[in-house]
Amino acid sequence: MLNGEVINIVHLHVLYSKYKTGIDRYLEMYTQGLNGTDEYQKIHSHTIFFTDDKEILFPRINVNKHGEITALIPFPQNDVLLFKSSFWKNGYEKVVTNLLKPYLKDKLNLIYQCHNLFLTDLAKELRTKLEGKMIIHLHCIPWKFKSSNNSLIFNRLYGLYQNQEYKTFKVEEEGNINYNDADKIICLSQAAKDYLLNVQQVKGHKIEIVPNGLQVQTGMTKQKRRKKNTILYVGKVSKDKGIYEFLDSLLEVQRRGNHFQLVIAGTCSPIVWKKIQSKYSSIDIRYLGQVTFDVLRGLYSTCTIGVIPSLHEQCSYVALEMAFFGLPMIVSKVDALAEMFEHEKTALFIPYVFDPDFGLSANKSVFADNIIKLLKNGDLRGKLSENARLLYEQKFDLNIMMKQMYTVYQQLI
Repeated sequence: MLNGEVINIVHLHVLYSKYKTGIDRYLEMYTQGLNGTDEYQKIHSHTIFFTDDKEILFPRINVNKHGEITALIPFPQNDVLLFKSSFWKNGYEKVVTNLLKPYLKDKLNLIYQCHNLFLTDLAKELRTKLEGKMIIHLHCIPWKFKSSNNSLIFNRLYGLYQNQEYKTFKVEEEGNINYNDADKIICLSQAAKDYLLNVQQVKGHKIEIVPNGLQVQTGMTKQKRRKKNTILYVGKVSKDKGIYEFLDSLLEVQRRGNHFQLVIAGTCSPIVWKKIQSKYSSIDIRYLGQVTFDVLRGLYSTCTIGVIPSLHEQCSYVALEMAFFGLPMIVSKVDALAEMFEHEKTALFIPYVFDPDFGLSANKSVFADNIIKLLKNGDLRGKLSENARLLYEQKFDLNIMMKQMYTVYQQLI
């Protein structure tokens, strides 16, 4: 560290009023990691959060006794202007910078850790006006979200990337982020790093892979008796999370004469839920909505298996939580999940197949095979449970993540 001086980390993040994200969970863990040891007492963590909550009309800024800032800043009531007009977006960023400047101007060793790509221009504006360094924390591979909102473009991009036609890919992706503007980029997987190297032509020395880390209160991992044939899904209920591939596969499991209950814990739009009720009415679904972690802890400890069927995924906190509690898992063989787990050792894989015309889809027959196998084979569940817990301890404990982030900060100062 530079003469024992404080490092001021300014976290820039968007809080959504209707649902929580994996980034929210990351920041909870990050704060817990800082407070858990004296090793990081020289790191001052400032949280500058933006919200789409229409009930919050004015910025709320507080400073604690250590000089750490906590700010909650609303988007404009007509937030379409931010996303459709560079003029209004730039104006908003200048207003926010002027608002924050009195609180940050006297702080040394500033590092702006940007958790949402939407906020990268603001991070650059802050760096210009107040100096410091900038980190882009790439919690997702942005083009893959087109799987939900524009399947034609997603299929086209997927095919180009698969064929290593990176120059054409970059043109058709129509991205507006200059990743090389960052002083460092944190990726959660090799898949994300490859995207930056191949498509965005980011210089390799700027990229660090730091997987997410998790820590749960001690004494809370005692496993309860698992209920028979209960399948757990946790997270947002949406197309890109593979919910329809999953439910179609469950219909196949059902057709083969197997009985089970599906437990869903996560947010679901009324439109999606109506579709699920209509098309998958034969499946016994217990829908809980978004629940507290205390409730999740009980589900992780008592359900028979957990399934993460996402079409794309980085270092999923749901996967880490399931591993921590030793819940036997079936996960998609995509992105970071394919890197985190090993088939038939720490999880069973869902193979996804890409077709240029029909897009990305699960091999539902194999998916159903894996579900039935894991429901019926207690020895396999025990093996996956034990190995998943060991995997968490060796690679995804919170202390590992914090040490890696601390090293990145030291490199920048």
